[in-house]
Amino acid sequence: MKQLILQIIVLFAVIGCNSAQNPPKMSGCNNHVSDAASTEPFKLLEKSPCFRLGGVGYAGVIAPEEIALRKIMKQDDASAALEELYSKGSPVGKLYALLGLRFVNKAKYEELMPQLKQNTDKVETQAGCIVFKKTVQEIVSSIEAGQYDYYIKHDGDRD
Repeated sequence: MKQLILQIIVLFAVIGCNSAQNPPKMSGCNNHVSDAASTEPFKLLEKSPCFRLGGVGYAGVIAPEEIALRKIMKQDDASAALEELYSKGSPVGKLYALLGLRFVNKAKYEELMPQLKQNTDKVETQAGCIVFKKTVQEIVSSIEAGQYDYYIKHDGDRD
């Protein structure tokens, strides 16, 4: 029985990845990033409609938002830039800022995290080729639990 349920879940995941003729309407995760936005990491994260890290889309490419966050985190003024992103960003932008602050300024992260942890608004998120909605609160809990740490800690040749 468990094997049958697992097979059904895998089948739906494959169908979701291969249903290009009927993509979700108005999905911010499916919008292509312009070259101008990809060269301006702050602007990309500030207005990002989708929270995603790791391989995304049909080809499993590294999310442009992850690359942008890494670029900001490598700046000499990373903490100040992330604090500005938190103050000016969309709800998703605030999530990226919070994730970055977890690594570059733990005290500021601890200060700002409770504010977002109360937010029950839903935002789009993406894992692989699957786009779905999660509450800001759920994503903050995942950040707090270290579920996104791998993507930030394992730099390698990813950007």
